[in-house]
Amino acid sequence: MTTLEQYGALSTDGDLDGLRKVLLQSFAAPESDWETYFKRVGRENFRVLRRGNEVVGCLAILGMGQWFGGRRIPMAGIAAVGVAPHSRGTGVAARLMQEVVTELHKDGVPLSVLYPATLSLYRRSGYELAGTMCVQAVRASSIRLRDRDYPVHPATVSESDSFQRIATERA
Repeated sequence: MTTLEQYGALSTDGDLDGLRKVLLQSFAAPESDWETYFKRVGRENFRVLRRGNEVVGCLAILGMGQWFGGRRIPMAGIAAVGVAPHSRGTGVAARLMQEVVTELHKDGVPLSVLYPATLSLYRRSGYELAGTMCVQAVRASSIRLRDRDYPVHPATVSESDSFQRIATERA
């Protein structure tokens, strides 16, 4: 790690090119998937760690929430943590995680979650395994199947408020 490293949002076309390169290398993703993924996450949600003008690491922050006692608590999902191959093992990933946790704290986001590819990095950053996995099995022969003809149509954007209302009530 060097003091020449700078963490922040994408600010130049060079940042965008560097982000793309690091993510495609880190996840062995096809170039054809890049545009769709970038649009889904949103430019404003990516962060990079630069060494000089070069992007050496990146991640994404996904706005989410968890429900406790009938209230939605802000939460950030950390995704797409990647480090350029020539910068691996130099503390770039640890620095990214330190910076994003500091940013979330400053922004008043009390929770963050991720799916770890490795435990040691994220444990050093303050994360721990948590959650529950429930598995239920039912013998197919015990289900009484009948032909049913239900009209089905894809949801439209204009219906999204209804789904949000139902999800909020249920939570």
